[in-house]
Amino acid sequence: PFIKSNLLYSADLIAFFASIENSRTKRGDFIDKLKIFIKDIDDIRIDATSQDSLSLSIFEKGVDGSIPLATMGDGTIRLFRILAEIEQCRGSRLMIDEIDNGLHFSKQKEFWRVILIAAKENNTQLFITTHSHECLVNLQKAINESVELNYYRDELACYTIHKNTIKNDIEAFRYDYLNFDYCINREIELRGEES
Repeated sequence: PFIKSNLLYSADLIAFFASIENSRTKRGDFIDKLKIFIKDIDDIRIDATSQDSLSLSIFEKGVDGSIPLATMGDGTIRLFRILAEIEQCRGSRLMIDEIDNGLHFSKQKEFWRVILIAAKENNTQLFITTHSHECLVNLQKAINESVELNYYRDELACYTIHKNTIKNDIEAFRYDYLNFDYCINREIELRGEES
């Protein structure tokens, strides 16, 4: 599966969540992971908004009533979608375009931590694109500052795509985590450029 950069809330999220909601453990883990964006989340339910349509509703502690997921911010919906898709891709792979779209810079490090933990728990390999240097820096911080992400020091690879205009060719350069970390620390451009 491929998550497009502009794909956020759609009916497929209801089906994805339905496959999680009946497991108390999976449901609880899913809700805990959403707390980086919805601090007081207490529950998620599939609600009938009309006779013919269903929606996802968020319940928060101390609030009487629900909030439709579709009305929440892009970052929250994006996290919900990515977590649901990771669960659906258990034992397989998931491709995510422009992962940083809709994410506030202050939440990116924790966002990375949560999705990398979810990917490891579900044995899901992630292929992710970004043009954001800040997003790459926050990935590095998440891995370096979290013992639970040490696994990714051996698993992460960063690829830079470079268009060589002289050869009229595209070149790819692979950086293992050690080299990725070095480049981030030395502010070496990893996002590609034309030559």
